[in-house]
Amino acid sequence: MPAKKAVILSTNDIDIAFSINDGANVVVMEVSKGDRTLFLQQIPANDFKDFQRMLGDLKPSMTRPVFAPSPSNEP
Repeated sequence: MPAKKAVILSTNDIDIAFSINDGANVVVMEVSKGDRTLFLQQIPANDFKDFQRMLGDLKPSMTRPVFAPSPSNEP
């Protein structure tokens, strides 16, 4: 059986999991609450790669607060 790779994002009691089997051409996105699946979607791997690139472009804005005031030179 091919290895399965997954990323799980959690907030409060909602989990979002992205998983793919080695050699598969679809990524499975599952949104769940506890042990109940709320949403399950298969995404073509090429479309998911575009999504990953978009997240990569957003990474700098996600790792530093954009609302922080600029440093002041005042004593």
